[in-house]
Amino acid sequence: MKKGLFDRFYGWDYFSLFLIAISLPLLFSKYTVVIGLGLLCYTLWRAFSGDMERRRAEEAQFERMMRVALYKITIWAQKPARSIQLWHQRFQQRKFYLYFKCPNCGQMLRVPRNKGTILVTCKVCLHKFKKKS
Repeated sequence: MKKGLFDRFYGWDYFSLFLIAISLPLLFSKYTVVIGLGLLCYTLWRAFSGDMERRRAEEAQFERMMRVALYKITIWAQKPARSIQLWHQRFQQRKFYLYFKCPNCGQMLRVPRNKGTILVTCKVCLHKFKKKS
């Protein structure tokens, strides 16, 4: 089978499409047009490059970085929901429990209300202190 002219070019992948998506908005500002043109030229150079192994390695590295970034964004997006859930739980239990932080490590602790002065032991750092409930 005879190889055509375009069989030795790498072509377009997700990294190339990502670079184009970044470079196009940069082309519309007079301050970032040079950066946008540079990214666009690099994208075209990648697409027509003959070094397929290196382009595949770049694509694999880009996919790993995107996977990590999406994981971190997912974790970051869940933090406010968890914080609201904890505040709601504390609000519901405010009549029965007192919440405060350990003076040694800062761990949030919960003790029953109306028990007088009690000896509290932090479960994380095992620091013992007296607290009025």
